[in-house]
Amino acid sequence: MSRTRKITPSFTIIELLIIVVIILGVYGLFFANLSKSKEENSTDKNLINIRYILSKYPYDKSIEVHCTNDDYRCFVLVDGVLKEELKEKLFDSNPTVYSYDRYQTQIRFNDLELEQLERYPISFVYKINKYGKSQDMIVEVNNKVYLFNSLFDKPTVYENLSDVKDYFEKENSKVRDVF
Repeated sequence: MSRTRKITPSFTIIELLIIVVIILGVYGLFFANLSKSKEENSTDKNLINIRYILSKYPYDKSIEVHCTNDDYRCFVLVDGVLKEELKEKLFDSNPTVYSYDRYQTQIRFNDLELEQLERYPISFVYKINKYGKSQDMIVEVNNKVYLFNSLFDKPTVYENLSDVKDYFEKENSKVRDVF
């Protein structure tokens, strides 16, 4: 009685190498895009979490962040004194800041003057007072609009300024309906 072995087809070393190269290529493309989107969203996340970022600094009277027009650097001022440059990046383009109302008047900030006789034009200022109350404002940057309200820890994000106007109109009509 003779036994016959059944030969099963198998991959050659070349076929295995081709499969490994394809898998590595897909893996590389996926993680390259993933890391790129993380970089793009880091400024968005930092702006949303600005209150949390500032909570790391102890203060008595106030804590502020002043961001420059030119290189988007941000400085932390504790009780009116420069503490350090903020490590987290808040902006990668100049923000436009508006008053927190339905008229949305653009707000201009004074230049920041440091002790070394340096002067920086400022495009954004966020301040928290000793009672933990922040200022209310609307910030437009990178095709998004952030509605900062002192009642909330994080700003509300909208797609454009007209959405914010709609929000104010809706809230205004709610108050009228109550009375």
